[in-house]
Amino acid sequence: MSLASLVRDRLFPRDVYYGWYIAIAGAGSSFLILGITIFGFGVFISRFQEEYGWSVKAIALGFSLRSLEQGMLSPFMGYVMDRLGPRRVAVIGGVIVAASLFIFAQARTLPVYYTASIVMAIGQSLGGFSAFTLAAMRWFVKKRGRAMGVISIGNGFGYSVALIIAALFSAFGLHATLMILGVAVLVFGIPLALVIRDSPESLGYLPDG
Repeated sequence: MSLASLVRDRLFPRDVYYGWYIAIAGAGSSFLILGITIFGFGVFISRFQEEYGWSVKAIALGFSLRSLEQGMLSPFMGYVMDRLGPRRVAVIGGVIVAASLFIFAQARTLPVYYTASIVMAIGQSLGGFSAFTLAAMRWFVKKRGRAMGVISIGNGFGYSVALIIAALFSAFGLHATLMILGVAVLVFGIPLALVIRDSPESLGYLPDG
């Protein structure tokens, strides 16, 4: 037995079907990624206004670009997930989201801000909920609805991330908070993504265990 297998069996005992570990990791990833990029990002509007004097219309354009790009990229991202597998895509998406937060931290002009918005849309489309959803569909058949419900728990709790971001702003300011969030995605989001296995057969399981 390899070292990787020993570590995996320690962290994820085999008396629990591994698909449930993926679903729980998906809840954590949704809480983190969606909480930062969607539910909590509205907190940044007033901060960017105070810091740079940008208008609400100019800031909202960044959100619009993200939404438009996500819609346009959806068919392509589905193809990418089928080609690369949900695990690899979730890792790449997490790295891109972290990179976008680091760019936001340097966004002292609107063109840089819009660039960061576009990069975040790409990472958001690849990582988080979409990748874990595809993994759950492969790992579950009869219990697919239950697994999706577990993953969706993270969406509900994601709204509380706005409170965390607001507290970080008060303590550290705009740029430091964005850097902290980027590091958090790397430190917590990437390990959660690595929990994914592209198919139950890769670990000797059948769907639903």
